[in-house]
Amino acid sequence: MSAAAGIPAQLLDLLAVFILAAGVGIFVAKVGSFPYTIALLVAGLTASIVGIHPGLPISHDLILFVLLPPILFEGAANTELEQFRRNLVPIVSLAVVGLLVSVGVLTLLGSQALGVPLLVALLFAVMILPTDPVSVLALFKELGAPDQLSVLVEGESLVNDGVGVVLFMTVVDLAVRVETGELARDAVFTLDRAVAVATEILVVSLGGLVVGLLAGYTVYRVMYNLDEHMTETVLSLLLAYGAFLLPSTTSTSAASSRPSSPACSSARTAPMRR
Repeated sequence: MSAAAGIPAQLLDLLAVFILAAGVGIFVAKVGSFPYTIALLVAGLTASIVGIHPGLPISHDLILFVLLPPILFEGAANTELEQFRRNLVPIVSLAVVGLLVSVGVLTLLGSQALGVPLLVALLFAVMILPTDPVSVLALFKELGAPDQLSVLVEGESLVNDGVGVVLFMTVVDLAVRVETGELARDAVFTLDRAVAVATEILVVSLGGLVVGLLAGYTVYRVMYNLDEHMTETVLSLLLAYGAFLLPSTTSTSAASSRPSSPACSSARTAPMRR
């Protein structure tokens, strides 16, 4: 009975969050030339300062398995595949090499400056460095920045998110194994461990990419000859969550499976092109 009573209360809290987001959207629409995401961030900080705290339980599973899949899918679905291919080398250089270098630098600086263990600094680095360029892209559009710059930033974010999630889950697994005594703390930062972690990241990334390509192509073939919006919406949700959750149950990378999603975007526009 108490559980049933708690559901309406949580729905009311969720409704309050939606009302806040809608109010911010109306404000941005009236004011104009102000990024919605920044306004939403300011509104959230203001609500926190004045003591407005919706009673919604926020958990690791909620963020990783409920909120993250549609966000990643939306980013992949809105990416121009041809431009992504044309700029693949700089995008991968920034998203993979750049992220790894940044993680290493921040780990060393954090450990030395704050005096925290290297593993803690590494966990913080892989958690904080992957960025969301929504506000930056909105600013680019307002300022009329070159299209190639927008493609590089958006494409880098697309790959950066996948690499960041894989790194984060790998480092969290190492931290849990150290905390439980399964792995000695001194054995974390060794050459053999680094090779093992790099191999694991490569395997799960390629595995997730294969799953994403297969899932995206399958849904693309199904949607290509469809002209039913309800079915297309259901298939899009199935692809967004299925391509994310399936690799997570088979020890491959859930996040790296999403670059297949532009194929699904092509399928949605195929009937109009014909």
